[in-house]
This record gives sequence, structure tokens and C-alpha cells, in this order.
Amino acid sequence: MTFSVKTILICVCVVLVGGIMTQCQTNNVNTTGDSTQTNVFLVSKDSETKISVKADQDFFIKIESNITTGYSWQVKQNKSLEDKQVTFLGKRDERDEENGRNLMGAPGFEVLSFKAGAKGNAVIELEYRRPWEKDTPPDKTHKVVVTIE
Repeated sequence: MTFSVKTILICVCVVLVGGIMTQCQTNNVNTTGDSTQTNVFLVSKDSETKISVKADQDFFIKIESNITTGYSWQVKQNKSLEDKQVTFLGKRDERDEENGRNLMGAPGFEVLSFKAGAKGNAVIELEYRRPWEKDTPPDKTHKVVVTIE
């Protein structure tokens, strides 16, 4: 059995691209305890979560979600956001590939990024809704009370 150089190069490229794609999906969670790193908080199914962060520090809120249904967590505008006590930076979808939760329709998580402002307290209000259903009440709500030290 003989392989051409072209076939071998194609196989090597496929393996390299697969490795790069896998690395791009890896989650970088702070496990060192270094306060200069980003904090990740997994919020509970309760309607309220309390967290503490350092001033001017980035932090993530990780919350269960299933975006394949059209629902996603929306950050409700409030005084804490208007006063820049916390700043919403963006969000991403995350699937649990190790436990088979990467299938279409399977639940996963949304990870919402924020930056803390000066010392004080803030409230982040989240609404689980379909973005195009503006006049429909949210399916779920969650409040995150943030103490900024």
C-alpha cells in the first residue's frame, strides 16, 4: 500500500486544524487563585445569587441555557449598569462536550462577561427570553447581587 505525499499532507492538515479547533473551544477558568485573573461564577437555579469581586476586575456569570430553543439570557438595563457600577462586556454559548451535551437541542450554558466598577454594590438583572418577543414576559429571571471590594 503506497500513499502519495499529497495524501499524507492532507491528513496532517486535517489533524492540525482539528487540534486548533479543539483548543479554541477550551475554557480558560481561573484555578490558580490569582486575583488578576478573571473570576467565573456558576449561578444556581434559585432566583438570586450573591457574589463578591474586586474593583475594576473582569468576571463571568455562567448560567444554564438552551439557545437552540430561541431563548437566551438578556441583561436588563438598570441603575447599576447606567451608573457604570458594572459594565456588560458580552456573552457566549458554552456546551458540555465531555458529558454528551454538545448535541443539537441539548442544554448548555451562557457565559456573560462583566467588568466591576468602583467599590460598592451592584445588581445585575437577567431575563431568559426570546429576543424577538418584546411584549412577552420573560420565561425566567435571575438577580445577581454583586459586592465590589
